[in-house]
Amino acid sequence: MVVGDSVGEPLTVHRRLKGAARRTVVEELFDRVGLKPDQLDRYPYEFSGGQLQRIAVARAISTDPELIVCDEPVAALDMSIRAQVINLLHSIQEERDIAYVFISHDLSLVRLIAHRIAVMFQGRIVEVGGTAQIFHEPRHPYTKALVAAIPQPDPARIRRRNMIPLTVEQPAVEVLGCDYAGRCPEVMDRCRLERPALRNAGGVEVACHLYEGGVAAVAGAGETSDVPSHP
Repeated sequence: MVVGDSVGEPLTVHRRLKGAARRTVVEELFDRVGLKPDQLDRYPYEFSGGQLQRIAVARAISTDPELIVCDEPVAALDMSIRAQVINLLHSIQEERDIAYVFISHDLSLVRLIAHRIAVMFQGRIVEVGGTAQIFHEPRHPYTKALVAAIPQPDPARIRRRNMIPLTVEQPAVEVLGCDYAGRCPEVMDRCRLERPALRNAGGVEVACHLYEGGVAAVAGAGETSDVPSHP
């Protein structure tokens, strides 16, 4: 299938557009994402990775959705092309008032594009909050370790890292308590027996027994001195 038909297929399925009417809309979509109308009749193998992502964006916005799920959308691209695609997503969001569910392991990228962040460990949400809150004052021990591990472009800066252990004993049965208990530096007996629920803790939601009633249950649990402060 040529890329023009690929982008146009949702228009036929959802808006019943065919022929010249569909091609006109596809040409407009190509122009919007920075591609040329004369590229519609080419096959995917004739495009670069960055161009293919632009085609995917065009196909995603073709039916004017309210929500787009972006699953590692720039993971395979080099840094310059990655920036171009992120800028494109930003501009389309402002232009069309689209919400993104942006899934990524790249925290620097998440920080750049997200308004609100949900941190997951072993398939469960452990912390939810605004971007500034998550990066400036992480609460869950796993979130603290992730933020502390972000590379800083300052070789003279020395800071303590709360690293995540690479190996951990795997339980023979389903975990009853917190999934992070086997790696957590602040683990308590309760953590191994009772799975924590998400609770409010100073403007964020965190699934951790260290936070009861919104405050740290043990001295130092809320400290983030190892995490740099950013404006």
